[in-house]
Amino acid sequence: MFDRLPARHLLSGLLMLVLLSLPLLPQPEPRLSCGLRFIDRDMNTRVAPPEGFQLRKGTTADFEVTYTGFTPEARTAFQFAVDIWAFLITSEVPIKVDAHWVDTLGTTVLGASQPTSFFRFENNPPLIGSTWYPVAIAEKLVGSNLNDNTPDIFAIFNQNFSNWYFGTDGNPPAGKIDFVTVVLHELGHGLGLVGSMTVSSGSGSWGSGTPYPFIFDRFPENNAGQVLINTAIFANPSAALATQLTGNNLFFDGEEARAENAGNRPKLYAPSTWQEGSSYAHLDESTYPAGDQNSLMTPSLGASEAIHNPGRITSGIFRDMGWTITSTGSGAIPVLSIFQNPALNGYLHLAANVLNYSGSSITLTANNLNVPVNPNGENGWYGVYQMTAPGTVVLKLTAGDATSVREFAVASLNRSGGGGSSFDQRLSIHFPPNSYERDTYLAIFSGENPRDGYQVGPDGIDLRRPATIVFHQAAPGQAIYRRDGEQWTALPTRTDSDGLSAETGRLGAFRLGPAPALIATSALLGNYPNPFNPSTRIKFRVGAGDQAQPAMLQVFNLRGQLQAELLNRSLPAGEHEVTWDGRDRQGNPAASGIYFYQLRIGSRIFGGKMILVR
Repeated sequence: MFDRLPARHLLSGLLMLVLLSLPLLPQPEPRLSCGLRFIDRDMNTRVAPPEGFQLRKGTTADFEVTYTGFTPEARTAFQFAVDIWAFLITSEVPIKVDAHWVDTLGTTVLGASQPTSFFRFENNPPLIGSTWYPVAIAEKLVGSNLNDNTPDIFAIFNQNFSNWYFGTDGNPPAGKIDFVTVVLHELGHGLGLVGSMTVSSGSGSWGSGTPYPFIFDRFPENNAGQVLINTAIFANPSAALATQLTGNNLFFDGEEARAENAGNRPKLYAPSTWQEGSSYAHLDESTYPAGDQNSLMTPSLGASEAIHNPGRITSGIFRDMGWTITSTGSGAIPVLSIFQNPALNGYLHLAANVLNYSGSSITLTANNLNVPVNPNGENGWYGVYQMTAPGTVVLKLTAGDATSVREFAVASLNRSGGGGSSFDQRLSIHFPPNSYERDTYLAIFSGENPRDGYQVGPDGIDLRRPATIVFHQAAPGQAIYRRDGEQWTALPTRTDSDGLSAETGRLGAFRLGPAPALIATSALLGNYPNPFNPSTRIKFRVGAGDQAQPAMLQVFNLRGQLQAELLNRSLPAGEHEVTWDGRDRQGNPAASGIYFYQLRIGSRIFGGKMILVR
């Protein structure tokens, strides 16, 4: 049995600020949406189509597009984007798209799209009950047409926008917006990357006027692992839910998405001010910037920026929602790590590791200037970057058709004081005069794992006078934490007009977390990296009520045989981190494969999975 919900949810992909009312798609209320926003600067980046696309011999899905008003060149570019999705996803049911090339959107709106309807199923595995599925996913899963052969996706694009680039080569010139990228992004929303969360008058809600979530809504959670649709924690509607949706603290916790992100939860876009159509159902712009292989489904697009591949993370999200989707790349996963030299503060050591890569070389650039690299073991390279002035730096690591982008800021510190902000302006640090013994530069960058927060300078550097650290986008009930060894320590935190601030006498890693009084339960926080070689860090939290209980952390192989016991003692309340070096109890290197780790705290048992790649 199934029920049907008309597409009352607002266009998730509305581009720029506009209020639309579509007569074909009744909505519960008009909402302001800004969707994929245009950044008026040249990015000069290109993400190539999926591996094998240019040599394709067929497709695994059939798109039937009805074009209304398109010029031949716009239609050709639109069809190229359609062909990419048809190459990637699998469905036995034709996907019908109603596409309109219109002149009624003014000069600032690029386009919009949405599913035309949603379906809910009960007692029909593998579909999840009490859940709204966008029509294209629903038809794929049940294997038959559900909407009387009417369109599954409705899309409109602005024929009056003067800066379109209609080429399909992925090389838009300066000042031009790549039309293929915009269509590829919008079709991603039409195929199901939409959520029902919204914020109005300080209250967050979901369900689009019903008590049921969209399939996408079942996966987002906050940094503490609290699922947003858990009404025992966040009532629907409630101000508490609105706080989560505007706290820059949301992650997609799907198994497939984590697997495509080296075992970590992909970060979602959740700015401090709710942006209808942009917040929530997009990947985080700062985490996946221009040039990153996962940047298609972020909320912003610049000029001279072509993204012709949904990316590994979006592919994982689609699989978590029910799609069958082929790999979007060669399988290579580039990881770029940054370390500031504690002795020679002006230098950064850059370590590049590329999993599943058979090539013999990589390219590393800093602000488009080449950084020399040298081999460092199997699939590893390293380089050195010298900081010479405050500002921002964009690092780009390219291995075959896979790319990874990391951004960081350079702050100055001298005898008269100093300070700086992170690349995304969410964190800043201010140094008083005579706080350090010499003039230097400090790198400020986000951790490889979102749980690691921001790194400010080298670990363990003590200051003569405390500095003030500020998080500018913070939800109520949070505190600033500093990493001390393997434990995160809450700093005395105050709230003011700028956000949350605290004083620190030591440099290192800082992040936001629940205020200490709110941490009551224990939790397993995952491991990183995953897959890994040769070691991985397992993180967990001991709740205030469990700190007198012994904590045991063990590693087992697929046969259930104990490989290593990493911990067996009582720990204080707070977050902890334990490293497994990939060796068994006899000190021998463990074989490549899947391993399970189990955390036991008193009567509580938690478990996780990790992959060792030799």
